[in-house]
Amino acid sequence: MIRRLISLMSMLIFAVPARAQDEPWVAPMKQVHAKFTGKAGTFAQFGDSITVTMAYWAPLHYERKGMDAAGQKALERVNSYMLKDCWDKWKG
Repeated sequence: MIRRLISLMSMLIFAVPARAQDEPWVAPMKQVHAKFTGKAGTFAQFGDSITVTMAYWAPLHYERKGMDAAGQKALERVNSYMLKDCWDKWKG
């Protein structure tokens, strides 16, 4: 589950593969991105009470046990782009 989340995040943050350009969600997301006026590297997370408590995303910033190579690579990709404060210092 965590590996899938990180993979999805890295795909959304970086260039979409060429074959995905035809996907129906690409054009609307480009429109949303074009309207973004915040700081590059900002992470938006939407959810419910577990999102607010930071129990869902923030722990990935610390020790990661049992993560396979693909998950680790995806996490490193996200970590290289995302603002450091977006791990656990921007909610509350």
